[in-house]
Amino acid sequence: MSLVKELKVAKFSAVKASKYLKNNFNKFDRSSGVKIKGPTQIQTAMDLGAEKIILNLLKKSFPKASFWSEEAGKIGKQDGDLWIVDPLDGTTNYALGLKSYCASIALARNGKIVLGVVAVPDTGQLFWAESGKGAWEGKKKLQGTKKSKLD
Repeated sequence: MSLVKELKVAKFSAVKASKYLKNNFNKFDRSSGVKIKGPTQIQTAMDLGAEKIILNLLKKSFPKASFWSEEAGKIGKQDGDLWIVDPLDGTTNYALGLKSYCASIALARNGKIVLGVVAVPDTGQLFWAESGKGAWEGKKKLQGTKKSKLD
């Protein structure tokens, strides 16, 4: 199964959204720009802006796909290709002015996660993984621990 196009678009979308988040980090009104969604969930205009960037790019490239995004909810039939989006993963940190946040995108194909991308705005890091090809930071393959038992 080749996921060349899917991975390319997911990386591009995550990076574009993360640049948007970084560019707006110091412009964000932390005193009035937070909406309470629930007891432990908040939302900002930056969540919605980053989500719009990602969903527009994914929908343009994959018009028959379904989507499940943290802000918009479920869009489409939820079978076949399902893009899972957290446009601002770490909203609380972002709202508090902490630079520990990212844009996250995954693709599930027929119920199985086949790729994931995480773009970290503050460091410019891009992490990605593809089913059967391992996990990467940019062009560097990541290694898990060689220990068989963790103490």
